[in-house]
Amino acid sequence: GNARTLQGALEAYRRARVAWSDLAQTASVYAPDLTFGRVPNMRGHWSDRLAAIDSDIQDMEQRLEGLDGEGGVETVAADARRARPDVKCVHNPPGAFKKGEAVTLDLTVEDEARDSIGLHLHYRHVNQAESYEVADMQETESGFQAVIPGDYTHSPYPLQYWFELRDISGEAWLWPGLDADLSNQPYFVVRQAKDCAGMNSPRSAPRLFTG
Repeated sequence: GNARTLQGALEAYRRARVAWSDLAQTASVYAPDLTFGRVPNMRGHWSDRLAAIDSDIQDMEQRLEGLDGEGGVETVAADARRARPDVKCVHNPPGAFKKGEAVTLDLTVEDEARDSIGLHLHYRHVNQAESYEVADMQETESGFQAVIPGDYTHSPYPLQYWFELRDISGEAWLWPGLDADLSNQPYFVVRQAKDCAGMNSPRSAPRLFTG
């Protein structure tokens, strides 16, 4: 084990506990039992979680007492903060799609990075009961391209998707991903053409991101 790593995790957990406690106090206007399912973590109130959080913190404190040293090579590697690659990407989301028709998605990557990365498209219906499908993106003259097949779009749901970039060292990151303030939408959503009828909204403008 690694005492320094566990100590950092413990300090972060204590800060999280304070934030959770503050949240529970401000949530007093809600009913004491908000039920979304039968299992304990799907019902109750925010304050009900404090006992389990305190138990976790106590367990970590006990584990910390028996640890010293920096740990092995794997621990040191996990502790290292790797800089996120700065790769500029441009993508123009479709304005809408027709049910049962394939959706072609293109992503342009700066020339300096094209030969050193691979890309995968992750997509699914806007239905949290489903898992993401993954498709390899093929290189084109202008960038990379993947197609969501027509039999997949033949559903009542909109589509949501994001891109996975992976460099030659195996490091991977998501795009568009989250911004520094963690407040943006980290994926794209495209609705069926019938859902957009009458809106007369222009085609989505290209989005440029780095990271």
